[in-house]
Amino acid sequence: MHATAHVRRPLLHVDCDSAAFYSADLESAPPPQQNHADMNYPFDTRSLMSRCLGNVEFAESLLDEFASGASEKIDQLRSHADSRNAIALTQTAHSLKGVASILCADSVQDLAARIESAGRSMDWKDIPADVDEIIYEVQECIHCLPRVRVKLRLEHERE
Repeated sequence: MHATAHVRRPLLHVDCDSAAFYSADLESAPPPQQNHADMNYPFDTRSLMSRCLGNVEFAESLLDEFASGASEKIDQLRSHADSRNAIALTQTAHSLKGVASILCADSVQDLAARIESAGRSMDWKDIPADVDEIIYEVQECIHCLPRVRVKLRLEHERE
C-alpha cells in the first residue's frame, strides 16, 4: 500500500453503456462525435480510423493488442511505483504512452506522460494517485472496447 491519499481527478468521458452504442439502424443512429472533445469514448475513433487509413479490421487488431497487454502494463506500473523503481516505472509509462498515442486514447496518454515525467525526475509525490488513475482509465478503455468497435463500424459505414 502507498501512503498518499488518492484524489480522483474529474473524468472526462461518459458511460459507454449508452443506447447509442447499440443502434443497428444506421439512419436513425445519432451522428458520430466530431472529435474527442465530446468524450463519449475513451478513444478518439475518428482519429484512430484516420491513422488506420479507414481499415476497421486493422483498428480492431490494434485495440485487441492493447486489451491483451494492458493488464500486464498496469500491473508493472503499480509494482514499479510501489518499489520506487524510477527507471522501470519511466520505461513502462513511456511504453504505455506510445500505445495510447497510437490508439488515440488521450486520457491514458496524458496520464502515462505525467507518470513518465515524474519517474524521470523521481518526483514520487503524485505517482501513486496517477497510477491509480491510469489503472482506472485503462479499465474504462477495456470496458468500452465492444462499443468502440461498434462505433468504428458505424463511422466506416457512414463514410
